[in-house]
Amino acid sequence: RVLSVASAVGALPELIASADALLPPLPGGGPGAAAHEAQQVRMALLLMHCVAVPNGAAARGWRAMLRLLPRHIHTLLEFSQPAAAALGASPALTEAAHTLRRLRHVYGSLFPALSESHPQALPAASVSFGLFRWAHAAVRSRAFRPPPRRRATAAAPPDGAPPEVYAIGELLNHAEDAPTGWRQGR
Repeated sequence: RVLSVASAVGALPELIASADALLPPLPGGGPGAAAHEAQQVRMALLLMHCVAVPNGAAARGWRAMLRLLPRHIHTLLEFSQPAAAALGASPALTEAAHTLRRLRHVYGSLFPALSESHPQALPAASVSFGLFRWAHAAVRSRAFRPPPRRRATAAAPPDGAPPEVYAIGELLNHAEDAPTGWRQGR
């Protein structure tokens, strides 16, 4: 099963529409960056819903994928102040700090408003910044864009396809030098 923007919208259409209306503009980013961020947030909200409402219909459909996802995803966002100070000035740490500020801003724009307007989908007692950060990290670290289609159609442009999360991705070696590839058959 593939976690995609379409699956998030299909499972939680009202919630996703509300979230889209609440998402703050992406400062300094063009329309492509804002669209990409919105896609990631939509998929993260579906993961959050599945964790917050584990016996709901959507969660039952994604249970196998959720079992594969680690409970803690290690990123630079978790570096403590002393660890960051020990590493010194680093563009990666600067970017991580910017990303963490942006995630807090997006979370603050979405919550508690989404929990208040959609309490069955994202109950306030189950939602936290930690859950949002985990779901966002799961999407960011595991989403792949499908290769461009050979022929464009009105419904499927040749590029700009939204990212998708594949459960099989958990079984792949993510090392940079891993001998993996992507092939699309007919």
